[in-house]
Amino acid sequence: MSNPLFETGTGTRIKETGLETTRYEYWGIAIREMWNYPWGGRLIKLNDGYYVHNLWLDQLGDASLISMVLLLFFHFAQVYFWAKLIVLNINDYYKIFFSVHLLLF
Repeated sequence: MSNPLFETGTGTRIKETGLETTRYEYWGIAIREMWNYPWGGRLIKLNDGYYVHNLWLDQLGDASLISMVLLLFFHFAQVYFWAKLIVLNINDYYKIFFSVHLLLF
């Protein structure tokens, strides 16, 4: 049985290369170095890269640990509103419309 997630572009990349890519290496560097540079300022050295390619970790590197935590809180808070939206007694079209907007926001 095949997994449909591995049929997408990201899925095939993970299937072919595993986690041995510079992207995951940069994630590890950012997580290890976040305590040395909690105030951001792009001080975390990423070998030859500039971006971590992770929204939350890039926020940490640019702004600070506090801003990363606030962004995480904001994104996870959306789950509560999405769950409330699903149980509302409204047309499915509106549920899909608002769900997409919550996900994009």
